[in-house]
Amino acid sequence: MYKVFQLTNELRAGGPETLAPLLCAAEATVLWTPACQLLRQAYESDRSIISPKGLIGLIENEEIPIQIMGREEWLTDKTFRRHHAWDAAKIWDKNYDEVICRIAHEDISKPIQQQRVIISAPERGWEKAEECLSDNENEILREKLYRLYQSKTLPPGILERASINETRGVDPAKTILRDIFNHIEAVKECDASGSALDLKYYQFLHDLQAAGLKLDFTEVHVPDDHDASTKVSEALSLLKRITPLTNEKRLKKFLCSEERKKLHTLLYSNHTLPIRREILRRIIDAQDNRTYFKKIIPGLSFEDPIEFSLTLGSLVTLFLTSILTTPFNWGWIVLATKFVSEELRKQGLIPAVFDSKGSGTSPIFFLCYGTTRPNNRQIKEIRLKILNEIEKQT
Repeated sequence: MYKVFQLTNELRAGGPETLAPLLCAAEATVLWTPACQLLRQAYESDRSIISPKGLIGLIENEEIPIQIMGREEWLTDKTFRRHHAWDAAKIWDKNYDEVICRIAHEDISKPIQQQRVIISAPERGWEKAEECLSDNENEILREKLYRLYQSKTLPPGILERASINETRGVDPAKTILRDIFNHIEAVKECDASGSALDLKYYQFLHDLQAAGLKLDFTEVHVPDDHDASTKVSEALSLLKRITPLTNEKRLKKFLCSEERKKLHTLLYSNHTLPIRREILRRIIDAQDNRTYFKKIIPGLSFEDPIEFSLTLGSLVTLFLTSILTTPFNWGWIVLATKFVSEELRKQGLIPAVFDSKGSGTSPIFFLCYGTTRPNNRQIKEIRLKILNEIEKQT
């Protein structure tokens, strides 16, 4: 199982905005201290479909593998939160924070895999950062950290904390290094496979290791094209752009369905093509573009409206003549039904002849439209969206 850890608050607006696609793309998810105010702002401004109440509902649902994680003081101490430097952290909501606090205490004796809310061990980041930077041989490391701080490529929350601490006389390199150590420790503690951060962050960790920093984290490397971190990143990017999840109800329906497992099979199986091209190939292969009449009368085309009208008129005349002059024949009813259904498919009113389940693409359509039997319009929309994504990449 590929469990993904997200520094929700540190990503600021990007945390709630990517939450719904992340829950779909990851096999299990751990969210680090998602603040109620951050979730509410994103939900009320239509940047996220997950409200604070909605997230509580997902956590309490045993079918959905999602956990919240944080330090004990953040999860349980109102006074600590009230004096926090970040404004969004100061707000303690009884319908959100109180519930998380209660669940944390209820689950504290359970194995960590079964805890809905995980109380993390006390941090050691400041201590380890101090120890590391006190070594005179680590000047190269300090320079790298400071250049990273100036480039502003770290998650917004980490940069903001480094900036505030700098005004208090704390070296930005020390703050950044402290957050790095704490991040790595949290990922290990919850037994996550990786973190939902930009791949540039992993590149930076790799550079730090090359500069001599000892990181007790076996997966600190730059992921290649076949690495799980890359696959999740690609899947997240794709889902954000092609699946317009419009409400919490549809999201919950998907997360509790078998289509979720099928999506993971589609996204993370070994493919010879990049995931966008692989999905497009499967959709094209699964779609039967030939209409019923083209199958029984090869070469017949209804693209010309005059030809279509004449053909329809001829069929209606033939049908009525047969009814009036011969005994009742069910074959004509079947033929007429097939013809009408083809035209309804063209108008996007009934599902197309499309094997979405056999192709493995059914979860894409279930996410987008709430159905595993898409009509022609829906198939064309998804194909166009994926083609646009491929063009952007090239």
